Amino acid sequence: MTYTSFLNLSQTKRLIALLNSPILISSQCSLPTLTVIPSLFLIRLKCELKQQGLVIEDIRLSGGAASFVLDPTGDLAFRDLDFLIFVNDVRSEVNWSRIKQAVFTSLPLSMKDNQCLSTEIYADKMIRILNDHDQWGLISLRNVDGRNLELKFVEHMKRQYQFSVDSFQILLEPLLNYFYFTKKFDSYQPILVLSSYGNFFEALQHLHYRLIAVKSPEEIRGGGLLKYCDLIARGFRPTNPNQMTDLQRYMCSRFFIDFRDSLAQEQVLFKYVNSHFGIDYDVRYRFLRCLYEVISTDSVWLSAYERLAFLKTISTMSSSIMPLKFANHLVKSFSSTGNVCSSKKVTQLQKSLPLSSTVQDQLIPSVPSSNTLIKSSSDKSTNVVLVSSPPMTSLSFEQIDVFVQIVNSLRTELFPKLNNFLSSM
Repeated sequence: MTYTSFLNLSQTKRLIALLNSPILISSQCSLPTLTVIPSLFLIRLKCELKQQGLVIEDIRLSGGAASFVLDPTGDLAFRDLDFLIFVNDVRSEVNWSRIKQAVFTSLPLSMKDNQCLSTEIYADKMIRILNDHDQWGLISLRNVDGRNLELKFVEHMKRQYQFSVDSFQILLEPLLNYFYFTKKFDSYQPILVLSSYGNFFEALQHLHYRLIAVKSPEEIRGGGLLKYCDLIARGFRPTNPNQMTDLQRYMCSRFFIDFRDSLAQEQVLFKYVNSHFGIDYDVRYRFLRCLYEVISTDSVWLSAYERLAFLKTISTMSSSIMPLKFANHLVKSFSSTGNVCSSKKVTQLQKSLPLSSTVQDQLIPSVPSSNTLIKSSSDKSTNVVLVSSPPMTSLSFEQIDVFVQIVNSLRTELFPKLNNFLSSM
């Protein structure tokens, strides 16, 4: 069984391009947004950690970004840049403080006096896991587009992946050392890549054919349930559908063990949706649909009340997505017709849809506003006014499917007429 391999030339070039692509790191307040180049940041961080007395054993790129580098098509979607930084000790408070100081000293801050404040300001989250099986800490640097810079400082981590397609780890130490001494990257530098899944070429085949395979999902926090539905929504399929039916039960069991009450379940679901889908409402809807079906069929040990409560949460989120999906379809239809309306008119159209200000500003799933758009019956003009209506309730997936069918049946006639109408304004 082969655990490792080397990147080929095209994969190495993709890796170098990724490490040299700037990422904007934003603060929680009025401090400036920082432009961080991952390769330079990692080299400086390594030097800072050594100055703090910490031993750096290895630096690796992992998760979706590593899968993106290895993907033969080169178009695999990923969110965060996940780096595993193996150090000799994260358990002591002194070393954890040194790690935090080294991270934020490595940021390209123009005002050195602000570095003592940046520990919390530029971090999206900072956690540390210390138990019998895991000793590691996470510092996530915030990116407004959701592509956070995730730094995991690992002394020991029992489970370093969820599914075979995200089990790859690319060893960056030789590449960073070469750049440090030569001030340039070499595409022909041999770069080792491994798979925590076990069989490297089997995992690579799963990635190539968009297949889902998992070992011992009960060992994963949350059971890997949300990640599994995410992969399904993006076109991945189980390697063995019959076996996956049993594995889904393990996923559901572990998910509801880790998140026992309805509040914790809602929070982890909202956070996952907000951080993984951006404005891709079609994928977001498919994800929620898959999650709804899995919970409905495989959470057999849940009480009827607990199951219905969580299903109602999923259904409510799905209902709130429909106006956003509708807005995207409108814009796509206008851009694909012969008479393309101006961006100003498209913006006016998007603002005229029944979305709450929170959704418009942040593009996150929430229950739409209780205001409904209607046309004034007493005025012959085309002015649109807002009138209050009862709060929106969640729709079932059957009702949502009916709505989608109606919208799709009207697209060929309604959208061209709307385009002509807006063009004449």
